[in-house]
Amino acid sequence: MFAPSVTAGILKASDLAGYRSGDVFIRRSMHVPQKPDAVRDAMPALMDMLREKEAAVRVVLGHFIFVYIHSYMDGNIVPFSKFLAGFVGKK
Repeated sequence: MFAPSVTAGILKASDLAGYRSGDVFIRRSMHVPQKPDAVRDAMPALMDMLREKEAAVRVVLGHFIFVYIHSYMDGNIVPFSKFLAGFVGKK
């Protein structure tokens, strides 16, 4: 799935494992995602929040916080966050 991005030099193969290790910027957005070291601190807090009893809280805040953290280098954060929202909403 990501092989074309690696082949084109857009991503390094090492970027596909774990959280991002470099800064990312979102074109035409005022939001600047957190620095890489902050991502490692924020992800456990997200995982704790996803244990919330109320499904609506898990879905809305889980989606927002995951996109806000922007934990991966590629641009597929929004589709994955929609999947995450559907998944945690069914728990």
